[in-house]
Amino acid sequence: MKCSGSKFVLLTCAALSCASFSHSAVAEPKVNLSVNLKAQVEFSDDLSLETQDENGTDSQTLELKTKLDGSFNEDVSFLLEARGVKNYGEGGSFDSDTGEFSGEDDYLELRQYWVDYHGFDSYKPLSVRLGRQRFREDYGLWWNRDLDAVRLTHDATLFKSFVAIGQNLMEYRTGDGAYNEDDERILRVIGEASWQWKPEQFIEGRAAYQNDHSGLESAGDEVDGDDFDADDADIVWLGVRAKGTITEAVDFIEKPQYRVDVIGMAGTEDSLLTTSSGENRLVTGDEETDLRGWAVDLGLDVPVNVSPSLQPIFHVGYAYGSGDDDASDNDDHNFRQTGLDSNSSHLSGFPSSTDNYGSVLHPDLSNLHIATVGVDVPVTDALDIAGFYHYYALAEAEGSTSVGAIDADVNGEDTDLGHGLDLMFNLDVAEQFNYDPVIVDKINLKTTLGGFRAGDAYGDAQDETALRAKIDLNVRF
Repeated sequence: MKCSGSKFVLLTCAALSCASFSHSAVAEPKVNLSVNLKAQVEFSDDLSLETQDENGTDSQTLELKTKLDGSFNEDVSFLLEARGVKNYGEGGSFDSDTGEFSGEDDYLELRQYWVDYHGFDSYKPLSVRLGRQRFREDYGLWWNRDLDAVRLTHDATLFKSFVAIGQNLMEYRTGDGAYNEDDERILRVIGEASWQWKPEQFIEGRAAYQNDHSGLESAGDEVDGDDFDADDADIVWLGVRAKGTITEAVDFIEKPQYRVDVIGMAGTEDSLLTTSSGENRLVTGDEETDLRGWAVDLGLDVPVNVSPSLQPIFHVGYAYGSGDDDASDNDDHNFRQTGLDSNSSHLSGFPSSTDNYGSVLHPDLSNLHIATVGVDVPVTDALDIAGFYHYYALAEAEGSTSVGAIDADVNGEDTDLGHGLDLMFNLDVAEQFNYDPVIVDKINLKTTLGGFRAGDAYGDAQDETALRAKIDLNVRF
């Protein structure tokens, strides 16, 4: 554990003690312990679209997550969350909460530890949170990650906001390859504000700043050919979101929900220039590139009253991330997300998280058009079945290499990337079978079956199909 990270942990612990015992408010401490056990089985096949020799991968994962939260008094709350993951097979594990893929190694991880002070007598809506904490917004387009930070939050009835500054200070996971040392030198400032300007109508603004101060090697230095810091980027993101519920009644439609996101980003990036030197790379210099891009993401969820026992929710969506039409100049117009995003969310009506842009391709919103249609059908109070179709097209064909989780190159000439289909089944086991558990709080079973069929952009691999299946069993104690 690095010194800077150790100091941050000690500082957080000290803040816990001081805040809880120095304030005059007296209340009984409250402590809650929750344990979640997850078993995951995942299978994937032909993610290279027959361009490589492979027989598919399969993995089985057990995850035990423990969360301790509560309050020292009426003004100070805290949370501590950790997990252990045991991997079997060769595919690694997938975190359905954050959208992250993990390697094949087993590991222990300290996910969150923070203290929150909300005892400002002069202004009650204000609070301060210090420590490693989750930053999450509903759609995962901006952030859904843990970060070492200090956050100032304002939470009033019609207006809510926060601003935070931080950077990851140390490795929180055992095992190799989980954390690049250069990641700890990325300073982030993020913030958001949400205003309910009329009942069930919201305007939100978000901003983020990234300063990568990890530094680049100098000309003449040799670096590891497989593991070196190739670039440093300083980027600003600004965006606005309008969302809400359409309350005007229609005979068979029950309050559609809409969301509109528009985001712009700009910055600069310094990249190393290297040449081969045996197994290493020799640094010959660096170059600066101007970054500019924009994105839009639209969604509409429409509940339809087919009958008293059948009320499906239809979803339509469109997302676009700008691309670059000239890779040879020093102006890059590819949109980049913040690096804290997950692109996973709880769509209206469906009780479990879904991949916004498909479970097989699983792309970032960059140089892409994505059109989505889907439906969620609540079969019973405990069982939902959902299906989502995605059409993908490159915004710019020139300069593109590979996209998302598909391990095959595009031809750089065509934009038709392909089609994706996800089928999902979500079952509340206890409710479905009228089981009243004494120790277990909830048992949930989720199955995702995904496919991706390649388009013209993959050249000779056109019409090849990649598959991914995933089963998650969550037991919460």
